[in-house]
Amino acid sequence: MPGRHRGAVISTRSKRQLAFVSLIVCAIGLTFAYLLARNPLPGGVPSPPLVVASLAGLLVLSHLIPRRLITMGGSVESITLDEVLFVPLLLAFAPGELPLIAVAASVAGSIAVRRPPIKAVFNCGQLVLSVCVGALACYAVSGPDVSELNWRHLLGAMTGTVVITLVSRAAVTSVIAFETRSSYNSTVRIPKEQILAWVGASFLGGSAAVLLFIDDWGFLLAAALVAFVQRAYSAQLRESTGRLRAERLQRATSELRATHERPAIESTLTKAARELVGARTAYLSLAGAEPIPASALVVETQAGFRLVADLRAGPGSWTAPERETLTALAGVGEDALRAAELITELQTITDAQTEAVVAFDADGGVTFANPAAVRLLRAKSATDLLGLPINEACMMADGGEALDLLTMLKRGEVVQDSDATMYGHRGTRIEVAYSFSPLTTDDDPAGAVMVIRDVSERRAFQEALTYRALHDELTGLPNRRLFLDRLDEVLARSARDGSHHAVIFVDLDRFKLVNDSFGHLVGDQLLIQISDRLKRLVSTSDTMARLSGDEFVILLEHVDVNRDSLDLSEQMLGELRMPYLIAGHTVFLTVSIGVAVTAPGDTRDDVMLAADTAAYAAKSAGRNCIRFATQELVDASRVRLEMESRLRDALENEQLSLRFQPIVDTKTRELAGLEALVRWEQVGGVTVLPSEFIPLAEDTGLIVFLGRWVLEEACRITHRWNVNHPGREPIVISVNLSALQLAQPRLAQEVLEVLHRTSLPPQHLCLEITETAVLSDTEAHLQTLRELRDIGVSVAVDDFGTGYSSLAYLRSLPVDVVKLDSAFIAGLGQDMVDTQIVAAVLRLCKALGRRTVAEGVETELQWRTLTRMGCPSMQGYLIAPPMRADEFERYWDSLHKSELRALEG
Repeated sequence: MPGRHRGAVISTRSKRQLAFVSLIVCAIGLTFAYLLARNPLPGGVPSPPLVVASLAGLLVLSHLIPRRLITMGGSVESITLDEVLFVPLLLAFAPGELPLIAVAASVAGSIAVRRPPIKAVFNCGQLVLSVCVGALACYAVSGPDVSELNWRHLLGAMTGTVVITLVSRAAVTSVIAFETRSSYNSTVRIPKEQILAWVGASFLGGSAAVLLFIDDWGFLLAAALVAFVQRAYSAQLRESTGRLRAERLQRATSELRATHERPAIESTLTKAARELVGARTAYLSLAGAEPIPASALVVETQAGFRLVADLRAGPGSWTAPERETLTALAGVGEDALRAAELITELQTITDAQTEAVVAFDADGGVTFANPAAVRLLRAKSATDLLGLPINEACMMADGGEALDLLTMLKRGEVVQDSDATMYGHRGTRIEVAYSFSPLTTDDDPAGAVMVIRDVSERRAFQEALTYRALHDELTGLPNRRLFLDRLDEVLARSARDGSHHAVIFVDLDRFKLVNDSFGHLVGDQLLIQISDRLKRLVSTSDTMARLSGDEFVILLEHVDVNRDSLDLSEQMLGELRMPYLIAGHTVFLTVSIGVAVTAPGDTRDDVMLAADTAAYAAKSAGRNCIRFATQELVDASRVRLEMESRLRDALENEQLSLRFQPIVDTKTRELAGLEALVRWEQVGGVTVLPSEFIPLAEDTGLIVFLGRWVLEEACRITHRWNVNHPGREPIVISVNLSALQLAQPRLAQEVLEVLHRTSLPPQHLCLEITETAVLSDTEAHLQTLRELRDIGVSVAVDDFGTGYSSLAYLRSLPVDVVKLDSAFIAGLGQDMVDTQIVAAVLRLCKALGRRTVAEGVETELQWRTLTRMGCPSMQGYLIAPPMRADEFERYWDSLHKSELRALEG
C-alpha cells in the first residue's frame, strides 16, 4: 500500500526527532492492538484454514517483495494493489488477530529491504495503528454478527480497507512534513485520483472476497481475478507512466533549451529530475566537490558537474530506466549550460572587448553596435546608431580614398586587419585597423559585420619598440643590430662602387675596476658621459653605436679613411682621458682603439674581426693607444681562435698529459719531491708549447678547468706511486695554481674534495702560486692561502723575484716554500749581482723558516754554488728534464737501487 512504501523514504536529518515520533506512533499502535486483544470483538467469516493461511502469507509476502513506486502528479501509486488483501483479511480474521499479522508482515518487510531501526519501528507502529483503526471501522459498519457473508459485511470490510489506507497515508505524510519542514497541507493532501484508486482496489477486494468465501475453491478464482486485474493495471500504469515520463522529459528539454540563464537552467533541471525519477530531492554538484550519499542516483557529465537525485520514493534501488532517464536529462542540461555559458561569454566578450563591432543589413542600416563601437563612433548610446546608414555612422578612408562600405558588401569583399583612417563629425582623425566580413543568405548579401580597433597607441608603441630594439637603452646610441645593418648597407655599396670606409673600435680600459670600486650606478653614468663626448666628436653622417658593456664602435663614411680615422682616433684618446666627475668621484679612464679599413668584397664579419683584433692589439701593447688592423694581426687572431677551439677539444677528449720533474736535495741529490707540468700533444705528434697555450687558457678562463684536471691527475698518480712503493719515502707532488684558480671562493674545499677522491694525504701535496697572483687581491688571496694550509696542504711561492714583492714581504705571506726563479740561477757563480740576490733570499728564507728550492739548475757550477750557499733543494735539467710517468718510475727505481748499493757498500 502507498503508506507503507512512503515510510521508507522519511528523511533522517534529525534522528532524535524522528526516533521520538516513531516511538510515539509505535506506542499508539501497540496500545490499540493491546486494547483489541484485551477486549476481543466478534468477527471473522468462517473460512477454511488454507484460505486463512494464504491470506496471512500473502500479506507477509507483499512486504517481502516490495515493488517500485511511480510518482504521478506529486502522489505515489502502487502497482501491487496491496489494498485488495485487506478486504478478505478484515472478513477472515477477528479484529484482535489482525495486529499480529500486521506486525509479522512489517517486520518481515523491514528485514527484507534492510530498513534502519528507526524507520522499521515507525513502519510497524503506523501499520498496526492503521489496521486497528480499520478493523474498528469495519466492525462499526458490519456489526457483531459475521457468521455468514452478506453485503453489510462486504461494505464494512471495504470501508475498513479505505480507512486503513487513509490512516497509513496520513501518518506517513505527517511525519514527512514534520521532518522535511515542508508545507503540511501540500504534503498530506490526497489527490482525488488516488482516493478513487483506493476505492476501486477495495471493490476489487470485495469481489475477490465473494469468490473466496462462497466456495472452498473460490480462492483460486479470487486469486486469478486479482492477478488479472493487477497485471492489467500494472501494464496500463507502466504505459501511462512511460508516456508521462517521455512527455515530461520532452517538456523539460524544451524548457532547458529555451532558457539562457544558468540559475534558471539549474532550477529547471533539478525540478525535472525530481519529477522524472521519483526523488524527494535533486541537486547539481561539481565532480569531486563533496561526498555523495550512497543511496543517491548520480550522473556525471563531461562538463565536470554531477546531477544527483536522492531520497528515492519507495524501497529498493534505482532501476536502469531511471538511470537512463536521468542520464538523458543530464545530457540536455549539460548542453543547455554550455550554451548559456557560451552566450554569456560571447556577450561578456562583445561588451568588454576594446574592438568596436558594428553590423549593418543589406540596405546599409546599422543593426548592432557594442559599447566599444559606441565610444569609437562618439555616440551617446547604441540606440543612436541603430538605423543610421553605415557610411554616415562610420566614415573611413584608405590612402586618402573614401571607403564605400555598402559597395564593398555588394561586391562580397572580405578584408582582414587592414589599416584605415576614421573621420569623426568634428574633424577628428583616428588611425584604425578593420576587418570586414559580408553575411549572405542563399548567396544574396544580407549584411556585414565590421570589427574596428583604434591602433593609434599601438602604432606609437610599435615605433617605440622598434626604437628600443635598435638602440641602447642606457646611452641612446644605436645598438649592435642597427650598426651591423648599416654596415651591411655600406659594404654592399662598397662592392658596387669600390669605395672604402673605416670602422673604429673603442674598448674602455679597466672599466670593470670602476664598477667594482664605485658601483654600477657610477659605471652607468661614466658610460653616458663617454657616449656624450663621442657624439661631439663624430659627424652626424657617420654611425656610432654601443656594442656591449664597455665597447663602442664608429663607422666612418665618405672620408679619407686612413687620415681621417687616425685624426678622429687621436681626438678620442685625448678627449676620453680627461677626468670625469660623477657623484662626487673623480674618475680617470683610458681607451684602447682599433681601426679597420674596409675593402670591396669584405663581409661584416671580416670587418668586425679586424677592428676587434686591432683593439685587442692596442690593449696588449699597454692600453691607451691606437692600432690599425693588419693581415698579420687578423691571421694571428684567427690562429688564436682556432687554438682556443682545439684546446677546448683537448680538455674534453683528454688529449693533455703530465710531465714530472724531480726536486732533489742539493747535497745528496736524493729525491725531495716532484713538480707536475702539463703538456699538450696534438694528433700527429705535434707538441704545443706551454708558453703558447697556458696564456691562452688564462685569457679565456679555461685555465680553471685545466688546473682542476692537472690537480686531480697529479694527486691520483702520486697516490698510486706511494701505495705501490710503501718502503720508499712518500713523494710530495707540487702543482701550479693560476691566478684565476686562486680567485675561486671555494678553492680550499675543491682541493679537499680532490684529495678525498684520490685518497692522497694533504701533507703529500704542495700548491705553487706566483707572487703576482697573490698581490692581485692580497686580502682575499691571503685568506685562501690560510684555508689551504689549514687543511694540511703546503704552499709555495713560484718564480720568486720576478714580481712586485720585496724580500720583506715574505714575512706576511703564509707560505712554506720559496722557489727562486731560474733567471737568478742562470748567472749564479758568474754574475755577482745574481749571486748576491740569491744569497740574500736564502738568508731571509732561513731566518723566516721557509724552505727554498732553486729552479732551472743546468750546470755543475750552479749546483756547487748552491751547495756552498746552503740552498736545501733544487730542480732543473742538470738533475732530470720533465718526464712521463713511466720514465719517472724508471728514474725513481734507479735512485732507489743506488741508495741500496750505497747502504750495502
